[in-house]
Amino acid sequence: MKRVIGWPIAWALFWIGHVLSRPLIWWHWADCLAPVLYPAYSRCMLASSDVQDWAGTKGPWEAV
Repeated sequence: MKRVIGWPIAWALFWIGHVLSRPLIWWHWADCLAPVLYPAYSRCMLASSDVQDWAGTKGPWEAV
């Protein structure tokens, strides 16, 4: 059951973090938003990894 719950949540958090990171890469004027966007991005990515580990499923994160 953890896999069924964890897989979509891990991916959703990953994509939310991905979307939050795009303005910082695409637009130089977005640097003023970095204090807001980067912490949210970081929290989403870390939470995604934690959920994937908790669920024991494959997802956006792989061992390197």
